[in-house]
Amino acid sequence: MDLLTYKNSGQDGYFLLWLRRDGGTEGGGAAEGRLLRDHTSGSMAENGGKKMEQAKKALSFCLQNLNEGDRFE
Repeated sequence: MDLLTYKNSGQDGYFLLWLRRDGGTEGGGAAEGRLLRDHTSGSMAENGGKKMEQAKKALSFCLQNLNEGDRFE
């Protein structure tokens, strides 16, 4: 489990709680040693998945523009 929080002074904050199964493949619906994941939430699947495609493009842009020595987690 990971928890990320953010709050500006005088404003409401927000958080991301990420829950995941332990690694391994037994009973996890794995294919070729990988856990399968469902990457669509209701809000991301609306409008034919347009939001998901926008998110993928944004992430791709960020990854392609990392500089040597940058760290990404």
